[in-house]
Amino acid sequence: MMKERKAKPKSGFSFVSSLAVLYAIFVFIPAILYLQLMMGTGGIPVSWFTVILFVELGRVLGYKVTKQEATMIFILSSAELFIPLGMVYRGYFRTSDIARLFGISEQIPTWYAPDPTTGVYELRTFFHPAWIPPFLVYFTELIVTSICVWGLAFFARRLFIIEENLPFPLQQVSARAIITLTEKRDREGIWILFLASMISFVYGFVLFALPFLVKAYAGVTLTIIPVPWIDLSKSLAGVLPGALIGVATGLGPIAGSFVLPIPTIIGIIIGSFSVYFIGNWLTVAYNLALKPWYVPGMSMQMALQRCTLYFWGAPIMGLGMAGGIVPVIARYIRRMSKKSFTTRSTTVSGRERFPLWKWFLIPLLVMWVLSILWYVILTPKFPLWMIFPLIIAVPVALVLIDGRMLGETGITFASGQSGNLMRLVYWSSGYQGIDVWFVPTPWRSGAAGTLSQLKVCDLTETDVLSFLKMWWLFLPIGVLVGFAYVQLFWSIAPIPSGRYPGAEIFWPISAVNECLWIRGLQRGLFRPDWLAGSFIIGFALASVFELARLNTIVPFIAIVAGTVTYTPYAVTYGIGLVIRMVLCKLLGKKWFEERKQMLSAGIMIGYSIAAIIGISVTLIMNSIWILPY
Repeated sequence: MMKERKAKPKSGFSFVSSLAVLYAIFVFIPAILYLQLMMGTGGIPVSWFTVILFVELGRVLGYKVTKQEATMIFILSSAELFIPLGMVYRGYFRTSDIARLFGISEQIPTWYAPDPTTGVYELRTFFHPAWIPPFLVYFTELIVTSICVWGLAFFARRLFIIEENLPFPLQQVSARAIITLTEKRDREGIWILFLASMISFVYGFVLFALPFLVKAYAGVTLTIIPVPWIDLSKSLAGVLPGALIGVATGLGPIAGSFVLPIPTIIGIIIGSFSVYFIGNWLTVAYNLALKPWYVPGMSMQMALQRCTLYFWGAPIMGLGMAGGIVPVIARYIRRMSKKSFTTRSTTVSGRERFPLWKWFLIPLLVMWVLSILWYVILTPKFPLWMIFPLIIAVPVALVLIDGRMLGETGITFASGQSGNLMRLVYWSSGYQGIDVWFVPTPWRSGAAGTLSQLKVCDLTETDVLSFLKMWWLFLPIGVLVGFAYVQLFWSIAPIPSGRYPGAEIFWPISAVNECLWIRGLQRGLFRPDWLAGSFIIGFALASVFELARLNTIVPFIAIVAGTVTYTPYAVTYGIGLVIRMVLCKLLGKKWFEERKQMLSAGIMIGYSIAAIIGISVTLIMNSIWILPY
């Protein structure tokens, strides 16, 4: 663990850090958005790229970027936070065949997504009066959620950083990297970063940029490497019908396999193949699904939608809830039995400047009042007494669970399960309306991400108040720029469509999951007994893993994560693991462990630069094709 600091924190709010954040917003938002649409993920290391760029530029120009400035750049350059792609998804969901199949398309409120008769979806534009109600709800929710998250994060900071001084292992790594880049000169690490970037750039160029260049100059559509995966399932259809197998062509899993613990990678692979390879084959071979879902020769995209709809929806939800609850119970039991509460931390010098009555209770009170008003105004017929206890209790419970798990393991689960808790309450209420399923729920938003950032600030001696000021300053700028780029990509082609295969694959699956909760019970496509049974099985398995200490071999949580990781990504994780083992064999395990962060960052930096070139070609070509010359 890094040595805890005692020095007075310094501000990271400066002209340089502000310029770097603006650079990330304007330059990387289109890159992240493009990858989300093409691959289903926007995971590129924008923050690290921006930190390295400005640190090195500062060295060339004779300016030393401080670790406090680098911390602000690292935290606030995560441009993915500013992309409101969900507004387009709302329109897609309302007009989707899936929503029509479940009979809810016409009942979705206009304050969630405009009515299709307005023509906004054919025009593919936000500049229409029909978007005013959804935008009002969205921006209000954004502000209230942000206030709630900050209040809960300061509450968790007092408990887990100041009072208990939990280790926060992943945040230790980030802080160490920031200090190394700003205060130590690691030439070997920089060369490793450069070489990894060049190799991944060449691959990314072939994957993203080259097909667009060929299309621009020759008018021919060239697919050298399929995006987002190579589908190999059809070759097994005669032997294992329903089994899904392929290779993801993005480099995200490769980079992730370099830094994730090996048992975690193995668990993800086990979980993925248990569901989508072996499990799918069993559902087809023994006719276990609610309805026959497999047709020989069908694409993986359609197979994933149908196997989720007709079988895996409820079991995966139950396993996920069990995987999130059991580790928390086990850790609290162990702590209570040992009665080993750590002493007060020394990470914050002097008097704590953030009294909880102002930084926690007031934001939470604002969130409670506005959440109640939303239910009263938007769903006046819903029995408020059923949701009122959750509005009060859930935010605090989530931050207590997620904060401890993040501080001890670096993993969080509770926030992801809060939506299922809300849905179960809606079910038990007996309310038949559709509107309640779309009410903004800022009280479900986890503060673990902000808590993680506050820990990095403490480790790098960065003033938390300067972080707060910069965050609120750049939030509106980032969101407005994000909307501009989303509008631009939407105007180029419908989302989802064949032009954006990532959205075309993953958005229907998300729509299926939503519809299963809303109307699946009535349509016979959702089995509460399957949900309960999978939860009981998952609870039992997770308990066995905890009691027998099997989590040190293969974490049960990783297996649960594998159940929502499609087999092409699991295969690519496995490829990355093999590469990792080869590098350890050739260069030594100690060398790899010391350089794995640089290798992973280099892979994603070169990959992202190639993606940016592909984006630039796309935007240029789509802006000039209608000209008469």
